[in-house]
Amino acid sequence: MGFGWDCIPADIFQNILQRLPLTIPRRRLRLVCRHWRNVIDDCTLHPQAHAKVLAFVTGKERSHAYVFDNLTEERAGGRYLELRGGVGNQGSSMVGTCNGLLCLRRRDGDVVIVNPATGEKLAVPPPPSRMFNVLPKDTTAAYSFGYHPETGLYKVVHVVPCAAGDGVTFDTVDVFTLGDASWRVVPVRRGSSFLPSFGVVSANGATYWVAEDAHSLMSFDLKDERLKFVTTLPVRVGPSSLDLILSWHLTTDLRGRLGYVVCSHDMKRARTLKGTKTEVWVLEDGGRDKKRSWVLLHTIAEPGSRAPQGIAWPHFIHGENVLTTQGDGESWASLHAYSLNLSEPRMNRRGVVHQMESTPPPLICLYCSSLQTFAYVETTEPLALYGCDDGSKVVDCEEWIWYYRRSRGRWELIRNCSSLMDLCVES
Repeated sequence: MGFGWDCIPADIFQNILQRLPLTIPRRRLRLVCRHWRNVIDDCTLHPQAHAKVLAFVTGKERSHAYVFDNLTEERAGGRYLELRGGVGNQGSSMVGTCNGLLCLRRRDGDVVIVNPATGEKLAVPPPPSRMFNVLPKDTTAAYSFGYHPETGLYKVVHVVPCAAGDGVTFDTVDVFTLGDASWRVVPVRRGSSFLPSFGVVSANGATYWVAEDAHSLMSFDLKDERLKFVTTLPVRVGPSSLDLILSWHLTTDLRGRLGYVVCSHDMKRARTLKGTKTEVWVLEDGGRDKKRSWVLLHTIAEPGSRAPQGIAWPHFIHGENVLTTQGDGESWASLHAYSLNLSEPRMNRRGVVHQMESTPPPLICLYCSSLQTFAYVETTEPLALYGCDDGSKVVDCEEWIWYYRRSRGRWELIRNCSSLMDLCVES
C-alpha cells in the first residue's frame, strides 16, 4: 500500500468522508484530486435525485416560495418556504436555484443568495452596470445563477445591455463568483446579442441564451468564461410565424439538460383552428468533436375549445411530469402536471400526449399572481464559506441596502432606514 491519499481503498475513504463536519461541503472536496472526485461521485447520491418543485410567486406587495413534495396530489397548494429579512419584499424576483441555494434579484438591482434550510442570506452588491444606471433593459431576464460541477464554483451571470430595441446587444458580461470580493467584467465579442423573451438559463456548467436573430443558441461557459455559438433552434420564431406561435422559452429539466419549448396553434388542412400543440425539445450532448443536436422529447396536444397551457419555466420536466401553467400573467396563475408515463392511455408511442376535453390536466395549485418553477433540494451547506469582508456578506439584519461610498470607491452594506431610502448612490 502506498503513502498517498490516492492509495486508500474507496470504502475506507468513504468512511472518513462521512466523519467530516458539514462545514466542509463534499462538492468542494471533489476539487482536491481525481481520486477524491471519483470516490465522492460514486458514493454520494446526486442532490438533484431528491429535488422537489419550487414555485416562486411574484405578488404585488411580496414574493413567496412554495415547495411541492407530491405532484400527484391535486390542489396541494405547496409547503410555504419562508424568505425572511427583506428577501421577498416588493420587487424581488427569482434568478435561479442551484443545489438548494436560491438566487434572487431585489428591486434596487442588488442580488441575494439564500439558503432557506439554514436561514442564511448572502448579500451581493449591484453589478458594475448599476453605477451607470443601465436600467431600462436591465431586468431579471438578463441574469442567471449557475454551478460548474468540475470547479465547484457558483456564479451569477449578468448580460450587460448597451442598446435599446427588441433585442439586446452587449460586449461585456458581468460575473460574480461566490467567495470573491467583487464582480468581474468579462469582455465578449463586440455586437453580441440576446432576446430577453427566451430567457437566460444555466445548465450543466454553462449559461445559455438566444441571439437577436431568434434562431442562434449561444453559451457562456462558467469555467473558461468564453462565449460561443452552440447550434440553431429546432423551431424558429420569426415575424412570419408569430401568428401561429403562442409562447416559447429556454428551460431545464431535472437532469440538468437544456430544453426548448414552443407552443403554437395546431391547424387543420383547411386552415381552421384544431387546438394547440406544445413541443418539448432537449439538447443532447453530442460527445467529443460531435455537434450537439435537438431531440423532440414530447408533444402535448390540446383541444381547440380549451385555453392553451404554457410550459412552466425555467424548470419544466420533473420526474415523469411536464409542468405547465395557465393564467393571465398578472391576476392569477395555475400550476398543472402532465404525466409522461408511457402506460397512460392518452400517450402514444411517439411521445404525443393527447389531452381530452373530459380529462383536463390535474390542477396542483392556483395563485393570485404570476409564477415560475425551479428545482429545489434542501442543503445544510453554510453560506458563511462564501462571505467576504470587502464584497458579499452574510447578513443577519432583517432589512438592508447597498450604499456606494465614492470616497472609498466601493459599495457598503448598511441597515435600511427611511432617511437613506433614496441614497443608493452617493451624490
